Amino acid sequence: MSAKTKFDKKKVTLQQSVLVIGGGMAGIHAAQELKGYGYETTLVERADILGGKGNYINQRADYKKILSGVTVLTRSTLTDLSGHVGNFSATITTPKGDKTVSCGAVVLASGIENKGGSVLFDNENIVPIAELKNSITELTEAETPVSVGLILDLNIEETKAGAEMVLNMAMDLQRNHNAEVYVFCREIRVASLELETLYDTARDASVNIIKYEGTITFNTTGNFITVAARDVILNDSIAVDCAKVGISPYGLNVSADSGLAEMVGVNLDALGQMQDNNVHFFPGQTNRPGIFAAGSCRGQYYAPQIITEAKSTALSVHSLLAQKSLVVELSHAVVDEEKCALCLTCIRSCPHKAMVIDQNKKVAMSIPEVCRKCGICVGECPAKAIELPAYTDDIVLGQVG
Repeated sequence: MSAKTKFDKKKVTLQQSVLVIGGGMAGIHAAQELKGYGYETTLVERADILGGKGNYINQRADYKKILSGVTVLTRSTLTDLSGHVGNFSATITTPKGDKTVSCGAVVLASGIENKGGSVLFDNENIVPIAELKNSITELTEAETPVSVGLILDLNIEETKAGAEMVLNMAMDLQRNHNAEVYVFCREIRVASLELETLYDTARDASVNIIKYEGTITFNTTGNFITVAARDVILNDSIAVDCAKVGISPYGLNVSADSGLAEMVGVNLDALGQMQDNNVHFFPGQTNRPGIFAAGSCRGQYYAPQIITEAKSTALSVHSLLAQKSLVVELSHAVVDEEKCALCLTCIRSCPHKAMVIDQNKKVAMSIPEVCRKCGICVGECPAKAIELPAYTDDIVLGQVG
């Protein structure tokens, strides 16, 4: 390509409004920040109330005050999203009927799916950690301490949220429920001053922390659950008889709302989270320009980091929309109409959803403001009907020849 080559440009007006999906901790803080930046913001939550898992932390939060000026739609769901960066159109199903919301950007903060947890929960003595305090009540009157096992990292290694939850639970069980607690973890993550202090306090309180590797097993022995694993410190197998076992949900295979992801065209990674593990993506960005993700839907469960991430995502939205318009160079993928067989290969393979069908000409075409000129469609097209003007076949062959 000659250094003098120039392309026409297209100006895309950016709507100054934002749609936030999810009324949990991430969604609330993102919406609050966006409203502060001056954007018309709509927050959609499928539950009756806002707060998500944050309600367990702060039951008295005044969300009406926090979200003053934000349009809040509870008991509502996103049922359709069309358009592209700067100009999306969303259909929201509300108790009063469908509502259309136009916006320049979308923030996904929809949390994680509840798939019923682990099959281990079929055993009444093995429960999710959140339910452990209730299930242990009948054992608190015992004169001798009861043994309780708390399990981290069962299927996947966890974030700092699991460590915080388990350490707090361990000390509460010891202090208020006459329990001797064993915490099983692969790598307990305490990379913050608060968590390091919490970890030291738990150790000083005689919480038993066992670092294990490989498979951890659970066997019923009389009225106990025998938890067995290989202790990496002792370099030997260890088994503990526990009256109750609590399993952290974050160590199970939790994932984002796959139905929502498919609807909006956002790719999921190997763990089912709303952001591919792609080194070219910054936190908060997805494969679709103009659509962002924050919070547990993309694998973040630690409250302080969720809040920071939500605010950072809001700033990314602001950086996009504050321009008022995008000036797009028309060097996007070009389809040869005579060669295009409308096989849909390019539409299926484009990670950014830039390839669509031209309904009038019945051929594929690319959206300039969405196309990232990655060349995937060019390489995948079986008819060789697509080229990038800046990197035509002749130019590429000339450079490699």
